[in-house]
Amino acid sequence: MYLCCLSTSRSSTDKLAFDVGLQEDTTGEACWWTIHPASKQRSEGEKVRVGDDLILVSISSERYLHLSYGCSSLQVDAAFQQTLWSVAPICSGSEVAQGYLKGGDVLRLLHGHMDECLTVPSGEHGEEQRRTVHYEGGAVSIHARSLWRLETLRVAWSGSHIRWGQPFRLRHVTTGKYLSLSDEKGLLLMCKEKADVKSTAFCFRLSKEKLDTGIRKEVDGMGSPEVKYGDSVCFIQHLDTGLWLTYQSIDAKSARMGTAQRKAIMHHEGHMDDGLTLSRSQHEESRTARVIRSTVFLFNRFIGGLDTLNKKGKSTAVDLPIESVILSLRDLIGYFQPPDEHLEHEEKQNRLRALKNRQNLFQEEGMINLVLECIDHLNVYSSAAHFTDVAGKEAGESWRAILNSLYELLGILEVLHCVLVESPEALNIIKEGHIKSIISLLDKHGRNHKVLDVLCSLCVCHGVAVRSNQHLICDNLLPGRDLLLQTRLINHVSSMRPNIFLGISDGAAQYKKWYYELIVDHVDPFVTTEATHLRVGWASTDGYSPCPGGGEGWGGNGVGDDLYSYGFDGLHLWSGM
Repeated sequence: MYLCCLSTSRSSTDKLAFDVGLQEDTTGEACWWTIHPASKQRSEGEKVRVGDDLILVSISSERYLHLSYGCSSLQVDAAFQQTLWSVAPICSGSEVAQGYLKGGDVLRLLHGHMDECLTVPSGEHGEEQRRTVHYEGGAVSIHARSLWRLETLRVAWSGSHIRWGQPFRLRHVTTGKYLSLSDEKGLLLMCKEKADVKSTAFCFRLSKEKLDTGIRKEVDGMGSPEVKYGDSVCFIQHLDTGLWLTYQSIDAKSARMGTAQRKAIMHHEGHMDDGLTLSRSQHEESRTARVIRSTVFLFNRFIGGLDTLNKKGKSTAVDLPIESVILSLRDLIGYFQPPDEHLEHEEKQNRLRALKNRQNLFQEEGMINLVLECIDHLNVYSSAAHFTDVAGKEAGESWRAILNSLYELLGILEVLHCVLVESPEALNIIKEGHIKSIISLLDKHGRNHKVLDVLCSLCVCHGVAVRSNQHLICDNLLPGRDLLLQTRLINHVSSMRPNIFLGISDGAAQYKKWYYELIVDHVDPFVTTEATHLRVGWASTDGYSPCPGGGEGWGGNGVGDDLYSYGFDGLHLWSGM
């Protein structure tokens, strides 16, 4: 992503200022800036030194990169006012040793002799339970919830090589929380606001026996590479207490049952096999994990706001992040777009592979269920007008757009269908709750070929029936529902007319208007998209065929269903349909 000068302007105080943002496209002059010295001791053409004060000028708008005060926070824009910036390096690409750990890397912590890695519970668990940390084996080693970001402490070069004994913090990528030692000496994830340095500072040790307790001089620059991916065996020690990261022993019964999880704890001695090896994540994988984190945070905030509206009504002022949700959905839809058909075969296959990995990571983190939950909360409101009445005009205008984007995102169903078709092993993690959430879409929106495609892919794998899923679908879909038989069928039509005919002559005293009373004693429940209703109207004797049924000259119309009649049902006027 490149820093660029945008063509929009959000500033309320400076109408001549332009917004500054990030973009991937480098075409044009929007992302080009020139560097000018702010000090008279430097002249243009000299080398820029660390610590120099700079002025950045946009080539496209000829405005300065400026830090201004917004309504509630600082914001960066391109304006005619100057702001001084300074250079502070964090890493040197030319001095990076390949295969060695450095600050800011996203990695997995693998237990030395076991097929296990340090991770947190999956997304289907509650928020409080997801704060715990454990060792888990199996497929979790390719899931996003096993990724950690290493952030160095008290160094100017935050991207320098990590040395033995150097303090750092471990940040869980998909939740954004820090690994922390609690007051009860337990190991928990702590949110950024509560994660102080004392409780979250750890270091790598080469051994538990020979500890280098001396004060090491801070090295200016990248430093010497010491910790190597896949090779170095690392013991993690808490700096303040000296406790070691280890695991809680499991009893013999749990071991025989094949329990796949062992709780991670801190202990003053630990076990002999507490050594960890490091595995660096791929760039695409770590990027997707960050997208998951920001999406989960935004969607949960949106769902929380809708919950508050639903409980307290329109009398409560709720700040729904409507604009952020719309922009996020737009970005996510673009993020999951399939590659262009005109690409070279090799590049197209690489992009398809990357897309499939994104889909898998999103699915494993429960993103499909989160999108379904958003849709459920929005479908509480029957229309945009209903949502406007409760949430305000801006939210009401975006109601339909957000719903459509949510359906388009992931497909919801295209991605799930793609995962099931291309990765049959995903069928093993499908539970009854997933099937119920998919079937609920049929309840709300009628027969949908996308939903049926997904249900079909759940039933068969490589031509072999998946009986468990078939039974779940039959148990949840068939009883008490007529969903699979419904198309555009029209409800049964019955027409009645009073069996009284009047002959009126000039000067007769006969009443011109007659009134009838109709008593409805039974109504069958409707099962189609059109509700049962009663119409009253008038029809012409020429052309109108009210009797339902087959045969020549017979029709299935009610009053108001053709050009020879009109009717009224209390809400709508029916004519000429």
